[in-house]
Amino acid sequence: RHGREWGPWCSDPAGEEEDEVNVAQLGPTWRVVVDDVSGNVEYEDVETGHRCKMRPRKGHVLVRDAAPERPAAGEILFSSAEDSSGDEEERRLRDAAEAEAARDRERTQATCDNCDQALTEPLRLARCRCALCACCQYRHLRFFRTCPVCGEVVLVEGGRPVGDGTPEQQGPSGETAVQEETLRTLQGQDVGVCSILLEYGSTARPSGTSKTSFVTFLKVVRVEGSKKLERPIMKVEFNINPGYNKPTSTCTQPVKHLYTFEYTMARAYPCVMTVHFRKELALPPVEIDFEVQDQPKVARRVVVQTTVQQLGQGRPPKKVAFPGDPPRNGFVRLVPVPEVDVLPDLRGGQ
Repeated sequence: RHGREWGPWCSDPAGEEEDEVNVAQLGPTWRVVVDDVSGNVEYEDVETGHRCKMRPRKGHVLVRDAAPERPAAGEILFSSAEDSSGDEEERRLRDAAEAEAARDRERTQATCDNCDQALTEPLRLARCRCALCACCQYRHLRFFRTCPVCGEVVLVEGGRPVGDGTPEQQGPSGETAVQEETLRTLQGQDVGVCSILLEYGSTARPSGTSKTSFVTFLKVVRVEGSKKLERPIMKVEFNINPGYNKPTSTCTQPVKHLYTFEYTMARAYPCVMTVHFRKELALPPVEIDFEVQDQPKVARRVVVQTTVQQLGQGRPPKKVAFPGDPPRNGFVRLVPVPEVDVLPDLRGGQ
């Protein structure tokens, strides 16, 4: 016995076995046990079975191995692989359920995500899954390669936006008829209209340890409405000092359809682009107020529109300014009077 406690073999100094110990003579005697639920060590009265969590001050404590049976060497209590596979299966089922719910919403959708009107000739864009009616496709996707709802870049193949649509998505017949009439009106308004689609922006790449090489660019994406508009630009002026009338650089010959100006600086800077059209077109210069961006590439589009009757007639109007800082898409309509229409930018300068 160690002090007033019995050794782990539960015998007295005379060598008596545990089952021969006279518990009554020892007074209150406790044994150490492990609670099956909590796993905590407790003390149990060997006579009454009463348990307490604190070591009793009086009586004797039988010392015995109270630890639960240990697993054999090399035995695995649980498998992390089984646990991770279970989590993976749960995630797979959850993702499948969410995907099916999204497909159900798409199949039952009957209104355009952009104008909230009936989905006539619907197109669901491949990347963002926004659904557009024929009117919104005609208004926006003809010229711009971003979703008018969320700003996501539109995937294009063969010159056409990539997406899908089903006849089941058509709205009620009455609402569809209204949208079809709206589409015919839009198409009628464009009869005799000439369009020059310009793309402007900048690229940026590191140059040295602390500077960046910025390239400001402008190009003609396409022209519509008249053969006179082929090669419509005479020159593009770039000015990094807008307070001075004299441009920093003038580009008269595009390289790979791009009019460009490159300048290296430690920070972004303003670079105003002024587009001069051929004199015989009688179109006013379009000044794009722009500042180079730190992103690898930023591009937006401007549609310059006039009519076939007005093209090449009379003296051109004065210079028209387009607010391109921050970069945005928009229209410059020259008939009946010059008007600038800037579209909301949903990409945050990307």
